[in-house]
Amino acid sequence: MSDICESNGNARIDGNSATIFVATSPSGAYAGNSSWNIRPYGRKGDEIAMGKVRRFMIKTTSVYEDLPHCRQTHDVPAILFSGGGYSGNHFHSFTDVLIPLFLTSREFNGEVQFLVSDFRPSWTSKYGKVLEKLSRYETIDIDKQEGVHCFPNMIVGLKHHKEFNIDPAKSRYSMKDFRQFLRGAYSLKRETTMKMRNGEAEKPRLLMITRRRTRAFMNEAEIANMARSLGYNVILAEPDADLSRFAHLVNSCDVMMGVHGAGLTNMVFLPENAVLIQVVPFGRMEWIARTDFGEPSKDMNLRYLEYKINAEESSLIQQYPLDHEIFREPYTIQKNGWAAFSSVYLEKQNVKLDVERYHNQAKPICTVFTPSEPRSDVCEMTGDIRIRGNSFTIFAALNRSKNLAQDNSSWSIRPYAQKGDENAMKWVRKFIIKTSVVRTDMPNCTQTHSVPAIVFSSGGYALNQYHDFSDLVIPLFLTSRQFNGEVRFLIANKRSLWTNKFREVLQNLSRYDIIDIDKEDGVHCFPSMIVGLKQHKQLGIDPSMSAYSMKDFRNFITYVYSLNRVTPTNQKDGEKDKKPCLLIISRRKSRSIINEAEIGDMARGLGYEIVVTEGEPNVPRLAKLVNSCDLMMGVHGAGLTNMVFLPENAVVIQVVPWGIRERIARTFYGEPEKDMNISYLEYKIREGESSLIHEYPLDHEVFRDPLSVMKKGWGAFRSVYLEKQHIKLDVGRFRGTLLEALHLLRM
Repeated sequence: MSDICESNGNARIDGNSATIFVATSPSGAYAGNSSWNIRPYGRKGDEIAMGKVRRFMIKTTSVYEDLPHCRQTHDVPAILFSGGGYSGNHFHSFTDVLIPLFLTSREFNGEVQFLVSDFRPSWTSKYGKVLEKLSRYETIDIDKQEGVHCFPNMIVGLKHHKEFNIDPAKSRYSMKDFRQFLRGAYSLKRETTMKMRNGEAEKPRLLMITRRRTRAFMNEAEIANMARSLGYNVILAEPDADLSRFAHLVNSCDVMMGVHGAGLTNMVFLPENAVLIQVVPFGRMEWIARTDFGEPSKDMNLRYLEYKINAEESSLIQQYPLDHEIFREPYTIQKNGWAAFSSVYLEKQNVKLDVERYHNQAKPICTVFTPSEPRSDVCEMTGDIRIRGNSFTIFAALNRSKNLAQDNSSWSIRPYAQKGDENAMKWVRKFIIKTSVVRTDMPNCTQTHSVPAIVFSSGGYALNQYHDFSDLVIPLFLTSRQFNGEVRFLIANKRSLWTNKFREVLQNLSRYDIIDIDKEDGVHCFPSMIVGLKQHKQLGIDPSMSAYSMKDFRNFITYVYSLNRVTPTNQKDGEKDKKPCLLIISRRKSRSIINEAEIGDMARGLGYEIVVTEGEPNVPRLAKLVNSCDLMMGVHGAGLTNMVFLPENAVVIQVVPWGIRERIARTFYGEPEKDMNISYLEYKIREGESSLIHEYPLDHEVFRDPLSVMKKGWGAFRSVYLEKQHIKLDVGRFRGTLLEALHLLRM
C-alpha cells in the first residue's frame, strides 16, 4: 500500500523543488546518475488520494560536486511523509499515517527528524502528542523550505502493512505495542476493563459514538434508555478536534458502539478486553465493515460484535419503496461505481435501531443465532425439530414457559456462507423456520432420527475450488466436527459433482448417508438441528471463536487424504541433497503464464524439481500431488486454494496480475497462509509483464488508473483484469523471488 525508499549515507533535500539528492559510491550497486519519483503516502493504488500528495524526485549521483550545497545540516536521520491524501479523515489519519509512522520511526527512539509535505497545521495540532512522542525535534514543513537540508540518512515514505493494523511477521512491533505507545502518549490510566462480579454496584460504561451529518442514530435517546435498563452507565459523545480529551473518555469505558465510520477508529484508546459494537448500515457493507474495524479489533485484544441493520431500520425506507433495487439488489448499485454506492448508502442513510431486536438479537428458539456474522446465518435448535424437505420448511416446538417467542412465529434463512452476495444466494434454497407451542400444529414424523442434523446448501459458488473450501468445506468442519461423526447432513441444492468431489471429507465428518433434502416428500424429525454453517473469515478459522483452528483443519485434511509429508524437503538433516519440488499451478482460459516453460527451465537451473498441474476433479490425487511438493506458485485464482494440502513450512508464491489490488490478493491467499504455517511470497507484475500491453497504450486508464476501472463496477473490472489478462513473467526479476523461496525452505 506504500512506496518506501531508505537511503544510507549523504542525503539532501530541496523542499522548494521537491527533490532529494542521494550520494552513492562510484563502485556501488547504484553508481552513476539515476532518478525516480515517489509520493510518500500509504495509498499508492488510490489515484484520488495520491492526487492530493506531492511528488518527490529522488536523484542519485556518485559525483559529490553534483550535490547541492547544504543550508542546514542535521545529525539525525530524517523521515519524509505526506500529510495529504485522506488524512483529514480520522480513520485514514491512523491507518495511512500514524500507524505507519510508528512502524517506521519507533526504532529511532525519538532521535529522528520528521519532514512533512502537504503540511496541515490542524492535523499536526490534533495529533501533536503522537508526533512529540516519536520525535524529539520540531516537525519541518518541507514544502516551505527554501534552502537544502542535509541528513546522514533518510527514509522517504512510511511502512504500511494493512488496513488499521500491523503485521508482526513483518515487523518487530505489533498493534499491542502501538496501543501501549498511545497509552503513554496520552497518559491513559486504564489497561483493562472492569470485571463484572455478582453483587457489585459499579456499572459498565457504554460509549455511544454519535454522528450528525450521515449515518446518525435517529433514536439515540431510546437506545440509551434501553441500555440503561440493562445496567449500563451510558455516555453519548461525538469526537472532535480535542483528541486528548476524547482519548481519556474512550479509555474510561468498557463498551463502545457506533455506526460504521471514522469515529470507531477511537477503539485504539479502549482498555484491553473491552467490547466494540459496530452497527453496519444497509447496503452489503459487511466486508468493508469487517476489514476496517472487525479484523483489526482482534489484534488490539478487543472483543468485537456486529449488528447489521434491516431495511426497516434504515432511513432509506422513507426515500425508496422496499421493491427498489436499493433494497432488493445493493450489488447493482455497487456496479455503478463507488461514487454511486457512497452517495446512497454512506451519505444519505441514517439509522433507527429496532430497540427490541437490538436488545435481543437471538431468535428465541435458537440456542445460537448469528445474523451479525458477515457471511453466514446460523441457527442452532434443540428439542423437537421437524423438516419437510419439499416445502423447505422447518418446524420447531416451543415450551411456552421457557421461550419468549410468540406462538406460530417464523423467519427465513438461506444456509450458505455468502449471505451478502445476491449473485451467490439466488442459487441457494430459502428455508422457513416456524415455531409453535402446539405440537398438533406440526406435521407428523415419517422418519425419526436419533442424531442431530445439519442443513446446508451446496449451491452458490460451489464447484469453484476456492469457494468449495471457503464457503463449504471449512465451515462444515467447524460446524460438524464436535459431533465426532454422529450427525446427519441434509443438503439443499445438492450437486452430485460436489458430493462426489468431497466424498472423503463428508464420510469423515458424518457416519450417515447424505439426505438430498429437496427431494424428500416426508417429514424427518431430529432431536436437534443446525441450519447453516459457521464461517469466520475467508479460507480461515478464528480460534478465538471456536474450539478449532486451521491447524486442526489441516490435520483433519491430512488424515482424510492420507497425506504423508508433514514438512518440506531440507527441513531435516539428511535431506540436503534432495531437490525441492516446485509445483506450478497452470491456467489456460485466463491469467495464464505465457512463458511457463521458460520459468520452469530457469527454476531447474536454480535446483528445483518442476511439476506442472492445472488441477483435476480427483481431489485425493490432487491432494497427494500438492503434498509431495515444497513450493507452490500460481497466478491469483482458485488454484492457489490447494495450498491447504501443502506440508507445514512450505512456501506459496502468489503472482498478482496487473490491476488486482494487493489487499484483495492478500485477503484471499496471503492472510490465510499465516494460520496454515505456510510462508507467503508475493510477486506483483509490472505493466510490461501483462498481455494487456498489447491491447492498450501505457497512458490508458487500464494502466494509469485501475481504480477508475474498478469504479465502473465489478463486471468491467473483471472483464479487463481477470478474464482478458495473461502474464509473461520477467524471468530475471522472478528469479529473485524463487531464490528468496529457496532461502525460506532452508531456514
